[in-house]
Amino acid sequence: MQNQTLRAGRKIASIALALSLVTSSAFADYQLYYQNKTTQSISNGVQYETLLRLTDGGWVNVNVLRVDLKNSTHKIKPIYPGSLSAKASLSEISKSYQNLIGSVNADFFDPATSSTLGPIIDEGALITTPNGDTRFAALNITDYGVPFIDYWNGYEISLSNGTNSVSLDYINKPYLNYDRIILFDSKWAATSFGKTANVPILEMYVENGIVRGFQENGNPYPLNGNAFVVAAVGSKIEELRKSFRVGDSVEVDYSDALKSVDFTIGGGSVMVKDGKPVSTYTLNIAGQNPRTAAGITKDKSQLILLTVDGRTNNLRGLNQPELSQLLIELGAYDAINLDGGGSTTMVVRPVGSTALEVVNTPSDGSQRRVHNGIGIISTAPGGTLEDIILDVDQNGVFINTPLELSLKGIDANRSPVEIDPAQIVWTVSGVNGSFTEAGFIPTTTGKATLMANYNGMSATKVIEVYGEAVDLIVKPATLQLKMGESGAFRLYAIDASGHQAELPTQFATWSIPDQLITLNTDGTFTANSSAGKGVLSVEYNGLKKHLPIAVGEFHRVLFDFEQPSATFLGYPQEVSGSFVPLKFSLNGSMGGRLIFDFTKTEATRAAYVMLPETGVTIPETPDKLGLWVFGNYGYEHMLKAKLVDADGKAMNIQFAPSINWEGWKFVEAAYPTDLKPPVKVERIYVAEDNPARKDRGVIVMDHLVAIEKNTLDMDLPKDVDKLPKLESQKMNTDGGTTLLVYGGFQAGSKLNGTEGSTTDTTYLNYVNAATQLNRSSKTYFAGPVDTMLANLMGTEVIASGYSEFISDQVAVVTLNFKNNAIIKADASQWQAFLARTNAMLAGSGEKSLMIVTNSTLNFSDKLEEALFYEKLEQLYNKGIRTTIFSGGGAVKDPDLRLTRYATVVDVQSLTASSTFDLKTEGKAIAVNLKDGNITYQIRPLQLKK
Repeated sequence: MQNQTLRAGRKIASIALALSLVTSSAFADYQLYYQNKTTQSISNGVQYETLLRLTDGGWVNVNVLRVDLKNSTHKIKPIYPGSLSAKASLSEISKSYQNLIGSVNADFFDPATSSTLGPIIDEGALITTPNGDTRFAALNITDYGVPFIDYWNGYEISLSNGTNSVSLDYINKPYLNYDRIILFDSKWAATSFGKTANVPILEMYVENGIVRGFQENGNPYPLNGNAFVVAAVGSKIEELRKSFRVGDSVEVDYSDALKSVDFTIGGGSVMVKDGKPVSTYTLNIAGQNPRTAAGITKDKSQLILLTVDGRTNNLRGLNQPELSQLLIELGAYDAINLDGGGSTTMVVRPVGSTALEVVNTPSDGSQRRVHNGIGIISTAPGGTLEDIILDVDQNGVFINTPLELSLKGIDANRSPVEIDPAQIVWTVSGVNGSFTEAGFIPTTTGKATLMANYNGMSATKVIEVYGEAVDLIVKPATLQLKMGESGAFRLYAIDASGHQAELPTQFATWSIPDQLITLNTDGTFTANSSAGKGVLSVEYNGLKKHLPIAVGEFHRVLFDFEQPSATFLGYPQEVSGSFVPLKFSLNGSMGGRLIFDFTKTEATRAAYVMLPETGVTIPETPDKLGLWVFGNYGYEHMLKAKLVDADGKAMNIQFAPSINWEGWKFVEAAYPTDLKPPVKVERIYVAEDNPARKDRGVIVMDHLVAIEKNTLDMDLPKDVDKLPKLESQKMNTDGGTTLLVYGGFQAGSKLNGTEGSTTDTTYLNYVNAATQLNRSSKTYFAGPVDTMLANLMGTEVIASGYSEFISDQVAVVTLNFKNNAIIKADASQWQAFLARTNAMLAGSGEKSLMIVTNSTLNFSDKLEEALFYEKLEQLYNKGIRTTIFSGGGAVKDPDLRLTRYATVVDVQSLTASSTFDLKTEGKAIAVNLKDGNITYQIRPLQLKK
């Protein structure tokens, strides 16, 4: 008898297969600008791939696990916490499974009932049944290793004593309503429901296959590996009571159809069938979202697990047709959509490591707790040492600073093998240096070959040792902190050639004003409990940087939820609910209770709290908005607010991507910078765009506040560096092409420099400015230029947007940034810029690159930043040098600095907030191009007074 592990067959009344029709939308509809693909074998028969793409629609980041199903050294297994009713992050779940190689999150779940929606079969044992919604398909693998994707449209399970039998509606699904009989075992929880079910319930206790007792609304029964409970509600109570007696021998029976199934996990709609995208999704989750999916190759020999990141500033996600096309591109002949959004997570064990890493970017900012996942488990026995791998934390290091080293051992299956550090023999050639517990410390410069010898095996790594640092880079460059807030500094040095390497923070001297923060040796810090501000200084080898630091913030209450003036509004009309003041709040007075019902529709749903008098006015311009929320029954829906500015422009902000906490929590949303005051908070709302999330919930809100950080309005001392000075630079005057570069020149600026006066925008002043800026064949503005000035210019004016100009073996390009990102200004700039740099790398003849940009190169999009500097490094390695003329900053005096593989000249810009007098203090940069060389110097404008 196999009732304890529920391995009997299951009667499948019908199996529905989606028809295969071509969809009209395709991932290929987007223009591809850039792609980077990596492939790594992380175990015998398991490949880990990354696919990063830049398109005209934004970045697409894909992580892929390819599993050879014919390989016997691993198995596919559903993974879940200790009980099906529990939730945990995917990494926490994965750590509980020994020898796990990789995993992705899997099934959709109902947060209101703490249960998955689909079935689970684990090594032939039926763990839980589906919830009965036929829109949800499942991924399956037979016990002879053949995968398939299908819908479970009907099933029959029965419990019998040989004479009488009853149908079981579910196994381990907590739907104790209507007229149902449900089996719960130890996979569900440690105890049964009993009187905690809050409905009349009869429970039959079965241990070792024998009925041991009955109880109605009694204390919950204990559940263990030898016991289960059959619970009846509604009219099924009497049916269960009449069918069995104490002492009966009972067993679960279901058909032989699934006895050959070894693995099943629930999912959403079929995405690909017979090599083609489906025309209709049984579960339609629209929009560009993070995605998790699984595919099967045509020969059924390979399982493809993938995640696609989204809902972040730079990662756009995919819609379902795009996901279908991507799956086909990756080789899927059949595929299924798994739970995505904030649940999307992939965990991988790196080669040679015993630790697990989250390799994608969860959209919530951290992992969402989930109910289950798909795990790849190594079944290979532990092997002997086969190879060693040497890793370094960076490929370059400054002289006399340590480079951290890591030597890992692997067996033939690429599983980790422990290495005795005392037995490693380290050697270096090319430079001098020593090996210590901190790593390798070089004492001379040059190219170094590091070698580790261990047990007759060797591994090498080539690095570069840099000489004198000429400048420091500290990240973050400013600190505005809440009391108790933590973070970490990263310290970098840069040499005269633009090589950059990270320094251990303890190698520098940190001077912290009034002990505003506590700094640890590893660079982490915590703001102390006193508000204040000042200038933090960092010193290293004669270099010095100054950072403004402010601790503390100020909250102004906008709405306290004490009055009954706010109202409820549901969208669409099927959404019902209410909003009322409630004597339950953070401070003991009144809070606002929002009740919502999302069960009547699968469309995007929202439950609005409409604030009184068409909204609450926000005074001035805060840094953030904040709200206290009691989230026990928010069921992981989104929490947002709608703002409306003076011109009627509306913008939605997000307080939380998922209401996934218990008790009170203070949540914050960044305040948009492009709204015209006065701005009102029109509504606060709970929203859901996942059709599978159908529930009734309630949250309580208290104290909507405007948050203003302690300001950074302080004068910084001059930094100390060893850079060449811009004032000493001389421009070539013997032939070539001469250009002129200035920053932004905007209407509304103080041309006369008189404090407090209105702008002197007389025609004469524009004529004077144009005369000075006309002294070259082309004038480049690193920022917006006033139309009147541009009309007066006799030479060609290059302002915002991408442009190219090639002269004297120099390529000159302009790049426009918006909110410190190229892609936000115009994504097509990347297509042109990459084409230009690739042509230069291919030998188009230019010896130098000149870039004019309206940004200080403080990228908000880190993927763009990495790609930008990747191209500059490639040019540098080909002997092509880059000079960047940067606008966008509040620069009065042009200055020179270095960034990775480029010289940067920060040019003067004239804005409405400029405090200098353009007539007497105006400075442009004259640039000469000749024979591939770029020379430049400051040119005073000398406008007429």
